Amino acid sequence: MKTFTKLLCTAAVASVGTFANANVIINSGTTGTTGAATELQVNLQATSTLAGGTCSGTECQPTIPTSTFTEAGTGVVTSLLPGGQNGVFNSGFNSTWFLNVVYTGLTGGYTMGFPNFNAAGYVDLFYVEQSTGNTEQMARLLVGGGQVEPANVNMSGIVDYSWYANATDQGNTAADATTFFESSVASNGFTNFYDIWADTTTANVTWDFDFSIATPNAPYNGDTTSATRTTDLNGQIAFNVPEPSSIAILGLGLLGLAGAARRRKS
Repeated sequence: MKTFTKLLCTAAVASVGTFANANVIINSGTTGTTGAATELQVNLQATSTLAGGTCSGTECQPTIPTSTFTEAGTGVVTSLLPGGQNGVFNSGFNSTWFLNVVYTGLTGGYTMGFPNFNAAGYVDLFYVEQSTGNTEQMARLLVGGGQVEPANVNMSGIVDYSWYANATDQGNTAADATTFFESSVASNGFTNFYDIWADTTTANVTWDFDFSIATPNAPYNGDTTSATRTTDLNGQIAFNVPEPSSIAILGLGLLGLAGAARRRKS
């Protein structure tokens, strides 16, 4: 019985940590709550700095596989998807409040001819209040890595709130970072992204950013030490919340049966 119970424990623990796609609900302060959006449509302008490139005059290209790059940028969330007349209710988004995007500290290198992002840097989301012009940070998306193929990029990571305790802009707006982003799917009984992050018994909310590069072959300008280029990025951010899989639930149920059998035997 001890061996059987241990195997069930192992199976249950191994299968916990699966993720479910989650529509995101935004509690926007004075204008109320949005509908459940499948994704956030984002437009960014990114500045990439290349080190160790091959240059002809001031025009440079990566030297593969030795070149490295850093990247930072700013932009906006342009819409909550699905959009249009029959799209998600936006509760005043892009009229009484806005979402700005700032990302920094991204790094990467080149593998198989294409750039890849390292597990470094973050994307910050800021609420902007139209009536006052005040801004307040609502979330941080830690970058866990990313892959680039011609003209398309996939980046992913986790939603983080470790910055919140030391935030200096709390109370600047009617919104609240601890309740701003909410999942349409509960995780361990929690729906607010902040509460899921704070719950130490579950994994963090994850995110995926799929975007296209407007000018993927644009050259860098500078020299072999440092060359830069600025490009426009357009894409969607989707979120996933941790949940026990059906296997995990079955395993936990079998653990209960095993415990009951053991108690009957004793």
